[in-house]
This record gives sequence, C-alpha cells and structure tokens, in this order.
Amino acid sequence: MPSELIFCCVGDAVVSEAELRQGLAEGLGIPHSDVVLEGEGRFVLGETGVTVSLDIDENGNPTVATADISINAKVEHVTQLCKTFQALGWVL
Repeated sequence: MPSELIFCCVGDAVVSEAELRQGLAEGLGIPHSDVVLEGEGRFVLGETGVTVSLDIDENGNPTVATADISINAKVEHVTQLCKTFQALGWVL
C-alpha cells in the first residue's frame, strides 16, 4: 500500500477546510471530535492512521489533499477514504 495518496479538487467541488474535515469524518464513520488539528491545513483522522495535509488557494479553500497513510492503517479505512473523497467530488 502506498504511504501517500494525493487527491485533487476538480470542477465545482469547492469546499472549505472545515467542510472537508467534517465530510471525511462522516465518511470514515468517526466522531468529528476525533479529527485532531495539527496546525493550519493539517489534521489527523482519529485512530485511522491517516493524516491529511491541505494546499489552500487564495480564497482559503483546499485544492489538493495529501493523505499520509501510516503502516498501521487498516485497508478498509484507506478504501473508505478514497470513496469519501470521490463522493466529495475529488479525484485521486
């Protein structure tokens, strides 16, 4: 499994960082309180083993998301992460 996945926002799929965090938490089935902020544009998705870093555009919206996958991440979390990004209109 790759240790890093890069997702890009396409078309009209503009969401704020907060909306993206909320959507990922819901998609992965974790409480929003389990999304831990590590600084501007970087957060950990609970105990999934996934850390997401965002590239933000001039309007403050994320355009690229880099998901760092730990060696302890479960395959089902990575699969659900990809499905959630796709449902939000992002591509791998």
